[in-house]
Amino acid sequence: MKLLIEQFVKRKAAPRRDELVIRLAVTADDDQLWWLPVASAPRQISWPEVAELSYKRPAQVLLDARGLRLDWLQLPPGVKPGEAELLLEDQLCQPLDEVEVLPLQKKGRQLLTATLDHRQAEAWQTRVESQGVRVDRWIPEDLAFAQASPEDDLVLVENGWVWHYQADEQKLLLLPEAVHQASGLLEGSLPLETEQLPQKALVPFMAEHLPPQVNLWPSSSLQALLRPLRRIKQLRTSFALIFPWLLVVVFLAGHLSFQQLASADSPARQEQLAQLARELLGEEVPLRNLRQQAQRRLELLQEHRQWQQQRLDAWSELQQVLRRLDHLELQALSLGEQGLTAQIEGVEEADQARLRQLDGRWTFTDKQARWENSL
Repeated sequence: MKLLIEQFVKRKAAPRRDELVIRLAVTADDDQLWWLPVASAPRQISWPEVAELSYKRPAQVLLDARGLRLDWLQLPPGVKPGEAELLLEDQLCQPLDEVEVLPLQKKGRQLLTATLDHRQAEAWQTRVESQGVRVDRWIPEDLAFAQASPEDDLVLVENGWVWHYQADEQKLLLLPEAVHQASGLLEGSLPLETEQLPQKALVPFMAEHLPPQVNLWPSSSLQALLRPLRRIKQLRTSFALIFPWLLVVVFLAGHLSFQQLASADSPARQEQLAQLARELLGEEVPLRNLRQQAQRRLELLQEHRQWQQQRLDAWSELQQVLRRLDHLELQALSLGEQGLTAQIEGVEEADQARLRQLDGRWTFTDKQARWENSL
């Protein structure tokens, strides 16, 4: 194993720009937040500072190697990148419905995938969104090491942890220093302290070796904006679950006449029907009014579902336009009872005609557009 320290000391630095970099660890207490200005030394900052700076320089987010898995897969003919999770099923310790498998890079039939537990993915995204931080890219930290040392092993130590990149296997190990030494992986050699690097710390070092174009969640900048849409989809799922049971209530109420309820065995039937009504409707409903109440609930749910679908359709149409005009940036999205409102940046005069093809009210100012779609 070779540890080429001089390789990093003598390497010609790439052109730099001010950079905001976040390293999200598995546990929030170990997160690192860095501001890397060109004109002064790198410095660690707080979450409020990150949120403020992210509006002029969206953050590059590095993800702890312990929180995800990277695999290079050989795609068989006919298998699309989005179906790659099927190739990993036998290698994972979790069912596929508990993980998120995302394609990152494709070289011929070789596909690089990242696999994360749903809870870890949600925790990372929520941690950043709750601070009001704008994100440019989400990047597995493994790929920064691969970019820095594509042909030789690299071993760095910081705060009692060892990052050991094995170039031949394209794999990054992250272990406590004592465990790494006991493993014999270094064959008697010592890892390089990050203080010996020109950048003096791990995160600024990785920031100088970010892989181009890689983004774990390409639409992540819209995650906070799309939370209302996710809630709509959840409501639609809830409607699909409750709909059959409401039909049961209507059916039962329609087939139990007042005379039946007044028959000798009516107390048992009344109690069963009353219990079902309480569970499904969430309130006490007089049995003689049960059918009317259930039908009204169905009508309201159907109206609400139709309204939700109209909003989703309108958003889908706007999303298609934004995909075609990929230089535009969605700055804000509001879902109200009356419809949708969107604020779009980077609009040139030539874009206005294409945007006006989308139904709704458009207002254009200096490189900005406001879209209002009333439903």
